[in-house]
Amino acid sequence: MPIDYSLKLLSPPVVEPVTEAEVMAHLRLETSGESALLDRLTAAARRQVESWTGRALMTQSWRWSLDRWPGGRNCILTLPRPPMQSLDQILLFDAQGQSAVWDTQNYDVDAGDDPARLLLRVGCLPPQPGRQIAGIAIDFTCGYGVAGSDVPAPIRQAILMLTAHYYENRELAAPADRTMTLPQGPAALLAPYKAVRL
Repeated sequence: MPIDYSLKLLSPPVVEPVTEAEVMAHLRLETSGESALLDRLTAAARRQVESWTGRALMTQSWRWSLDRWPGGRNCILTLPRPPMQSLDQILLFDAQGQSAVWDTQNYDVDAGDDPARLLLRVGCLPPQPGRQIAGIAIDFTCGYGVAGSDVPAPIRQAILMLTAHYYENRELAAPADRTMTLPQGPAALLAPYKAVRL
């Protein structure tokens, strides 16, 4: 049976993986009166890369809400949005919508795996929330780091290429259009980083 879940961004990244200076150099722009445009296009490129790969690039926090704990006590949950930095808390909601933190002694996290995995400890029963919808919330922090240099170079290059593509084809590829097929060059660079979907 598939997992019923939702993902909510709690804390977005505060910087992009590539700087405006790097974008300008890639576009061969000596001066820019279009800083706001370049910032929007770079953010759109980063979001598209994250959407296509299923990864978080810069440090950010998410809430993964589940209706139930799937598969019984031996079920291993594969967490979305790798790479994970930390599992911050697991919340259980009662029928009135009040939350309680589930004790960390009930589970183990393999944050070093890609993607990270969550497993109940031996003898622990799966959590039983009182709320039928989104009764379990798993809060986690993910991304390669807080500096653009933490992101692998091929991913950063793909963002530069996508930003240039948006810049040169503004009427064809609006920044909000994150579902479009990637151009061949960025897609080839990003292929090794595509995460397995839930």
